[in-house]
Amino acid sequence: TLDYVVLRNFEEFPDKIVLNEHSDVDLLVENKNILVYTVGAEPVFFQNYRVHYTIIIGGKKVPFDIRYIGDDYFDKQWQIKVLKSKVFEKNTFYRPNQIEYFYSLLYHALIHKPSFSKDYKSRLNRIGDQIEKIRPTMQSLKAYMIQNNYRFCEPKDFSVYYNINSSKIN
Repeated sequence: TLDYVVLRNFEEFPDKIVLNEHSDVDLLVENKNILVYTVGAEPVFFQNYRVHYTIIIGGKKVPFDIRYIGDDYFDKQWQIKVLKSKVFEKNTFYRPNQIEYFYSLLYHALIHKPSFSKDYKSRLNRIGDQIEKIRPTMQSLKAYMIQNNYRFCEPKDFSVYYNINSSKIN
């Protein structure tokens, strides 16, 4: 009943939740508090700005980052677009459509990480080849952000790395 998408690392769902080098499942939701209450999510940290929770699935605690509209994880209008354009994957869960998946993952890899990991680069190259041969570069991301009138945002969750140089591209 709550609008959500699994932002990334969902390729093996629902059969297997594989986190490997990525330590949690990232959700984008309409309202974090409603989701936390509805699924009984337990906070891992008790600072108000933290969004890291565990949710029991199949008897196991699974770590989640619960991102929400207006948290500045990325542009609010973009967050709304990701939720409105989501696709129902494997008749089980919602995920971003391919374009939004590509650019939100590219944003995450370039803006929220201190370096561009091989895993993300490989995944983005594969997705980019499927959608008009888009290359995973800062220039591609900038062009997408400008085309859609999105802004680069410093997340309200201070634990998220933020590439300060991105603020110079607005």
